[in-house]
Amino acid sequence: MALRTRLARCLVVLCLAGCGPELPGEGELGAGSSALTVGNGGNLNGGNLNGPALNGTLTSVELAGSSAGTLSLAGSSLTGAAAGTQLVGTLGSGTTVALRIDQVHGPAAGSDVWTYDVSLQKHSGAWAPLCVSAAGTAVASIALADRWNFQSHAPGVGGARIPDAARFTFACEGAALAKCVRAGYRPWVSAAMAAQHQSCTRLMRGDYCGDGTAHTTDGNWVNLYDAAGVQVDTEAWRFEAEWDEAGARCVTAATRAPSPFLCLPTRPVLPGCGTLSHFSSGAVLMSEIP
Repeated sequence: MALRTRLARCLVVLCLAGCGPELPGEGELGAGSSALTVGNGGNLNGGNLNGPALNGTLTSVELAGSSAGTLSLAGSSLTGAAAGTQLVGTLGSGTTVALRIDQVHGPAAGSDVWTYDVSLQKHSGAWAPLCVSAAGTAVASIALADRWNFQSHAPGVGGARIPDAARFTFACEGAALAKCVRAGYRPWVSAAMAAQHQSCTRLMRGDYCGDGTAHTTDGNWVNLYDAAGVQVDTEAWRFEAEWDEAGARCVTAATRAPSPFLCLPTRPVLPGCGTLSHFSSGAVLMSEIP
């Protein structure tokens, strides 16, 4: 599967209870809106762009305390959520914002992925889409269990999935968290698929070091595949790297990185990197570039 996506990099921690009514200034919201600008290619098994962001502006949402009462999450479906449900979100700075679910979209035929149109309230009182496309139009989000660490240059923690039964994450369509769901890696299906999803987020962002730092730029192409057949190798491209939940297990001399990354000595350049038998010894995904 060859992928290409324009993604962004900032975060909002959301909570549904216990958050005050403080609202950010227009400048802060403007920065968040700009960071949410993403572009999602139309072909999951052909040509799309990878990009540097893990998500749009969010990390997590508390499951208890919405205007509709306690929510529960099964797969990507939020039980109790409906149009008009109010929530309270927290920006990475700690500032709180009012959120509102505007519409709930059921799964398409043959899918189990629910999506949500979500808005946030600006300081002026006006409502604006939480997730925005490269063209400036609102895009939906997918509710994913748990939360993610949005730090960069943070070995062992940056970019990691954090188990949290009390929270979930709104993943903006087009950013890495949602893009990997759309690639077929639905983390609610099984522990193995959750590992594939997390490995996919590392691969999509070029997070070779597994420290939350992206080493790719918008517009670079990448082809990814796995041993389970969720995605198969569709391109005759140069092999790039083997991936697991912690980043790249090994790399070749050909990577998307625009400059050397600091952890390269611990991510060995191996002649055998990309051998398919490595799927049985720890590799979760593999990637190629043109």
